[in-house]
Amino acid sequence: YMPNSPVNLGLSVSYKGWSISGGYGFDFMRDSKRGKTKIIDFQTHYYGRKFTLDFYFQDYQGLYSDSEDKNIVTLYPDLKILQYGLCWQYVFNHRKFSYRAAFNQSERQLQSAGSWQAGGGAYYNRVSSDTSLVVSGKNTLNSYQLSITGGYIYTWVIKSHTHISVGASMGFNVATEDIKHVSGERLQVLPNVLPRFAAGYDSKTWSIGLSGTLNIVSVLEHDNLSMIFNTGQMGMFFIKRLEMGKR
Repeated sequence: YMPNSPVNLGLSVSYKGWSISGGYGFDFMRDSKRGKTKIIDFQTHYYGRKFTLDFYFQDYQGLYSDSEDKNIVTLYPDLKILQYGLCWQYVFNHRKFSYRAAFNQSERQLQSAGSWQAGGGAYYNRVSSDTSLVVSGKNTLNSYQLSITGGYIYTWVIKSHTHISVGASMGFNVATEDIKHVSGERLQVLPNVLPRFAAGYDSKTWSIGLSGTLNIVSVLEHDNLSMIFNTGQMGMFFIKRLEMGKR
């Protein structure tokens, strides 16, 4: 199941470890054959010296799926997905490795370095529909999850101005699955993966590049149905730095 969400054009402002951004997807960039998706998607990613923090709030209604030959599109206008998520990770080698240099360009990585990382998260997921999706004869799923993750990330610095960063954390969620009107709750242990990548060129006053963060969370393993939420963002950027006060 996929949302019919076009590419967004937007603006972002960053200060130290924080950034805020907004974007808008124009209708002419949307494929009309794939229906209409109502979207509220808020994400914030904090890159500190010692830890990272990712917060997600997503509310989607109206999805579609393609057939194997891509010629048949099935619409699910009544399918709704709601997710709250919070993920935290500690950066062990924070003296030499900079998340800020890779993902919001407020610092600059001068030498290649990497770091182990570990943390956890908490999630609430809700999937509901009138007729499109039915689990155990019912049409509403609530899932509460606590996660533990660990992994590694590395930045290669090429000729001091070009950088490539690749990393991932993997772990598991302890989840309670509550299917509405079905007696009792089921406790499950499900996997999750948090990959990140970035690449760019930095000068003293501007940067250009691309970056992406993903959060792949297993929500449900029930009978013959597996449900996984893929949350994140990917984009290309051009940045101009402005001096504010002391250097």
